[in-house]
Amino acid sequence: MDPVEQAIADFTSGSRRIVELGGAPYVHSVFPKATDFFCTMSTRAERVPERGLDVLTPVTWLRMRKALQAPELGLIVLHVNRHAAWSPPKMARSLFSRKIFRGDFPMFSFFGVHMVRSQRVPIAAVDQDDVPLLMKHNCGILDRSTGYFMREIPSDRWRLLMGTAHKDLPTPRMRREDKWKERLEKIRPISLGAPLGLDPDSLPHSLDKTSDVFFAGGIEGNSWLRTRGAAELEALKADGLRIDIPAGRLPPEEFHRRCASAWLTWSPEGLGHDCMRHYEAALCGSVPLISRAPIERHRPFTHGKQTYYYDIEPGGLGETVRMALKSKTKLKRMARAARKFTIENHTSQANVGYLVRETLKATGD
Repeated sequence: MDPVEQAIADFTSGSRRIVELGGAPYVHSVFPKATDFFCTMSTRAERVPERGLDVLTPVTWLRMRKALQAPELGLIVLHVNRHAAWSPPKMARSLFSRKIFRGDFPMFSFFGVHMVRSQRVPIAAVDQDDVPLLMKHNCGILDRSTGYFMREIPSDRWRLLMGTAHKDLPTPRMRREDKWKERLEKIRPISLGAPLGLDPDSLPHSLDKTSDVFFAGGIEGNSWLRTRGAAELEALKADGLRIDIPAGRLPPEEFHRRCASAWLTWSPEGLGHDCMRHYEAALCGSVPLISRAPIERHRPFTHGKQTYYYDIEPGGLGETVRMALKSKTKLKRMARAARKFTIENHTSQANVGYLVRETLKATGD
């Protein structure tokens, strides 16, 4: 068997181990038998040590060190933070937190990903934040990692350094430095994907269509594209198209039902471009209608095959909606293709498998 696939089989059985630090048990959700997860955001944590779920505190630090030194350890996964653990807001939150009376020190948890070092096993770093920037305090993790996976990578990777590692747009001089070239070449795209643990078979995906376009999400105080796009959809509604934009937040079940009942689900850029809505809509049998991407993506949908991308200039959204609705037969075919493509490439299972395989390939293990 191929060594990488053998490692995947060993992780599945639990005979080879993974240590994961972050806000949510991302890798643990796919390899529960193999993964010791230590949460760095204790308010969101489930503490079941016997199932490999715990919070990183001074008390559990020794347990984590033991897991890191285990001979069967094959991978470390670190979820990086947008803000430095030593930033004044983080320190203040830790020092004045009531959690310290139960042994939780938030600042200690935030420091966790920076304290992990390894010379013998590969490290995968994961950044699925909205911000298309490489934060300066994460450069050390980038250097130690075997693979660094980011959700929002600008088409010009050098822009990751704007205002962080460089005070302005990186200059030609900086762009010629081998150190920075090597760092940026290590970065790999990864999608946000469908929500963690979402079962595609639990979602409706073959309902009768009662709307032409559906959207549920923030508009006010969000992306400029959403404000402009909402006005275009209102104009389409005035022309007789069935536009479903509910006021307020919907429960997940209702959100999925209305996705499944729409030919198209509008999924514009928000605070970040890649969005769970892209993949939820596809899993519900609706064709995602997505603004043109300014980022480098992992296994993206193809225009006219699984999705429609629209131009962000005024009129681009309305023009694409009218064009798409001309052929309901094609939309049915595209919806089936989008669902299949998402299950294969953008569920937690698919994304974690990709992360582990790419990291192990990079080590030659």
